[in-house]
Amino acid sequence: MKIFSPRINTRAEREPDLYAPPAESSDDEPGEAVEQPVVETPTVYAISQGATAATVVGGALLVIGSFLPLDEPSGLLSRVASNTIVQQEEWLIPIFGALITLAAINSYVAKHRRASLIVLTVIAIGSVIALASNKSNRTLYPLNSQGEAEANGGGEVVPFGIAIYVVGAGAALAFLGSIGMWKAERLQSVATPDAVRPDHRLTKLCPDCAETILAEARVCKHCGYRFA
Repeated sequence: MKIFSPRINTRAEREPDLYAPPAESSDDEPGEAVEQPVVETPTVYAISQGATAATVVGGALLVIGSFLPLDEPSGLLSRVASNTIVQQEEWLIPIFGALITLAAINSYVAKHRRASLIVLTVIAIGSVIALASNKSNRTLYPLNSQGEAEANGGGEVVPFGIAIYVVGAGAALAFLGSIGMWKAERLQSVATPDAVRPDHRLTKLCPDCAETILAEARVCKHCGYRFA
């Protein structure tokens, strides 16, 4: 014979809402992973100081040479006015020289390669070649009693002045420097967990041993590879 004892409900069973733990408020569904925002870091490059200096100096020479004598007087003929690139209204050369200098400094500070810098140097080279090919800028005429050039008379093409050599050297130097800046190595981003450093300094991978080293390093401390 089975004896049934009355079941006594506890207060917690009778009033479950009073003792139930508060539900956690969340907008996410149960078991759904929270998507972390992806932080994209800009691509930076180890711009060479030497290449940057060459580009800056080349741009400065383009500006300086624009104010130097354009031709060399010969014999009794001498030019009394309009003897510089600026006075000949060849403004492209000094303008592009200033743009090249500013672009090179900005590229080095921002650690970004700029194809526009190469384009500027190519245009500057073309401008110098066009100026040197124009013999009218180097043609001198005898002066009359009023001090005016007699263009109807026989003119004489005089040798190049120092300005052509200065701007020519500046354009070539700026072009070579811009090529060196464009060939800069890409630096490894510090946003990845395996590349984070306490001081947040940029790193790069050694192409020989694939170890991570500081971006400023010239020699790999692991294998001795020497960077160019």
